[in-house]
Amino acid sequence: CREELRNCIWDLRSNALDTDDMNDAIRKTLEHHLGGASLNVRFNVPRERLSDNTAHALMRIIRELVVNAVQHGKANAIRIAGALEKDRLLFSVTDDGVGFDPANRPGIREGHFGLQGVEERIDELGGKMEIKSQPDKGARISIWIKSRC
Repeated sequence: CREELRNCIWDLRSNALDTDDMNDAIRKTLEHHLGGASLNVRFNVPRERLSDNTAHALMRIIRELVVNAVQHGKANAIRIAGALEKDRLLFSVTDDGVGFDPANRPGIREGHFGLQGVEERIDELGGKMEIKSQPDKGARISIWIKSRC
């Protein structure tokens, strides 16, 4: 509850989306969540192509995935990539952490709400998510959203 409250307060105070550069907005959003992990961002999506609601949802999704990679995955390096392709916005978060078995990932019953929240946000945007991970192999979360952003 404390972490969710902290995230809500951060969302109210954040001015990360005031920039026209999504790469800068992502870096600014994540700067307090990385621990010692390195970050590589290549988000080739013009900010003006995203509605405020979509941009905000993307930041929440990306932040949750990065926090999971750092806290649960013990990642040392995180890579975020994004691009517009025809009628879709594609983006991914990849880490070099400890990985996990997507078929047996902890969920709400185990007190883990992060990926469930990410899936709900993606559903609201008309998108899909794919998780590729194995124990000791890191993780890659790929997301597709219709570009009616």
